[in-house]
Amino acid sequence: EDFVQKGSAKSVKKVKVVIFLPQVLDVFYAIMKKREGTQVSSQQSMMSKLASFLRISKQPPKKENHLVLEKKTESATFRVCGENVMCVEQTISWLQDLIEKEQCPYTS
Repeated sequence: EDFVQKGSAKSVKKVKVVIFLPQVLDVFYAIMKKREGTQVSSQQSMMSKLASFLRISKQPPKKENHLVLEKKTESATFRVCGENVMCVEQTISWLQDLIEKEQCPYTS
């Protein structure tokens, strides 16, 4: 929604939807929090409640999280048919240009 409201994108080319069963959602959330490096807190302990009540709390040392994003590349096979060789070659060239433009933001 944010990119639509900000106007930074004119169209969406690909949308991935992940559907979880309710019993799997908590497990997924816990794994993502663990991967992020934060603790999943289900309940506060009695000591932390007492400390927050008395305004006594320990400041844990700040931990830097280094996340690495990787682009997963999947291969695809195209079979191009056309009226003549020229049409086929133009279509192949057009497809290659589209693929290169799509991959351009991920290369450095």
